[in-house]
Amino acid sequence: MGLARMLGFYTEDDDMVRAKAVKASINHAKVDDYVARLRAAKTDRSAFDAVLKTLTTDADVAAADIAAIANSYGIGGAKAASRKAGIEKISKRFVELVRYDAKNKVAEKFRPI
Repeated sequence: MGLARMLGFYTEDDDMVRAKAVKASINHAKVDDYVARLRAAKTDRSAFDAVLKTLTTDADVAAADIAAIANSYGIGGAKAASRKAGIEKISKRFVELVRYDAKNKVAEKFRPI
């Protein structure tokens, strides 16, 4: 215990190091809904763009929700730190799925029966 605290000049409220971080609550219903809609879009660009547009314009979806959506839709990795990073992660995952599907379609032509 420091001298400043003993004399009453310093309180627990002043301690920035020990301040408790406030965790943003995640709306699991919205996260599950958007993940289901993104997965239902599969490789359909217009369906994906429609879901992404509603996701970006939905004011009820917080940055923590978008990070959770990005992690559920993607393969994992580091959590997105912001809304923008989460949207970019979702878009990159869609491109990965489209490329994987296109690669498999080409490979099917050359596979022996």
